[in-house]
Amino acid sequence: MQQRPDVGSPTLFGRAGVLTGNFRGLEGIKPSSKHPPHQKAAAMNANAAPPLAESVPLPISAATAQRRQRAGALLVDIRPQVARHQGSITEALTVDAAAIAEKFNPASAKRIPGLHRDCDIVVCSINSQRALPAAAHLMRLGYHHVYFLAGGYTAWQRHAEN
Repeated sequence: MQQRPDVGSPTLFGRAGVLTGNFRGLEGIKPSSKHPPHQKAAAMNANAAPPLAESVPLPISAATAQRRQRAGALLVDIRPQVARHQGSITEALTVDAAAIAEKFNPASAKRIPGLHRDCDIVVCSINSQRALPAAAHLMRLGYHHVYFLAGGYTAWQRHAEN
């Protein structure tokens, strides 16, 4: 067990996060009798966040993004204007990253017409780290099938060359 230098007693967590050690000082704490344990668990589950797989956009390769685009997916290029000198993605919608909420929010007057929440959306930027926040924002706006291009525009270029 690891020693805590400030206390001199073993920590509560040993290797691999397993609860171990000395629990002195916890003897006086009694479980709450307000709610039985099964009711507490049910309340916690009711307020729990949705499963991680449903709330986090997934990365996809350039090849997969291209296949999805051919099948009707919307490719959204959020690269800044200065980065677009490298080239463009055919039939991609160019949107400033700061305008994602305005262009995709169902309540916005400036919303892109004809979008529905079940359409596939692939976000492309300079790199994955820039595309991920925009893709996550789209998911928070209620879009269900949002992906980001792994490797960014460079990956798209490499795939197009092959």
